[in-house]
Amino acid sequence: MINLKVKYEEASNEAAKIDMQIDTALKQNKTVVAKIEQSKLNHQLEIAKTYQEQYQKEDQTYQTLREVVQVLQAKVEVLHSQREQVAMLLQLLKSKNAIARSMKDVQSITDDKAAQIAEDVKTQLDAVDARLEVATGRLSNQIEREIGDVALNSQLEIRRQRLGLS
Repeated sequence: MINLKVKYEEASNEAAKIDMQIDTALKQNKTVVAKIEQSKLNHQLEIAKTYQEQYQKEDQTYQTLREVVQVLQAKVEVLHSQREQVAMLLQLLKSKNAIARSMKDVQSITDDKAAQIAEDVKTQLDAVDARLEVATGRLSNQIEREIGDVALNSQLEIRRQRLGLS
């Protein structure tokens, strides 16, 4: 870019020199020399114009590239931000999974504990039921004996009365 600008300036300076030479030739009434110098000037102006156009195009390209770099830098910043967000979301997901596992473990422990308590209560109820059954059987036997004794005593009392013993 700097080379083109320097070449443009050199070509413009050369054109200015040729322009002065044309004026000098015309003042000295040297028409043929002025004509040759005018032809050189036209050619030198075309060269200068070409360098100027190339310099301007190169400058526009440079400016476009700078804008592209700025856009790409902005996109890189967005990607960094998104990467941080994804990392945070992954950490959150890991935390949620850990919480879910903990909740399952607690629920399992709670379910196991509740099942153990229910089993203990059932065992205790079975034991109480067995003791009640044994006690009921004893009471039933005792009542039968008492009833049997009463019946026997009653029968014996009847016999005593008949025999006149009472």
